Amino acid sequence: MRAFHVNALQVGGASAGDPGPRQAAFTSYSGAFVFDPDGNKIEAVFFLRPASANAAAAPSG
Repeated sequence: MRAFHVNALQVGGASAGDPGPRQAAFTSYSGAFVFDPDGNKIEAVFFLRPASANAAAAPSG
């Protein structure tokens, strides 16, 4: 997420929100916002899965 934000700014984007924690209606996540040179707002997001979900997703055997 930080690399996305830094790289977007280096190629002509404008920050619309530094990387960091965010609150949404039903969850918490980390995000970063930029405007591209055409004015489109883009968000990079990262959701951390709970440890129990990681264990359930692990292949068995």
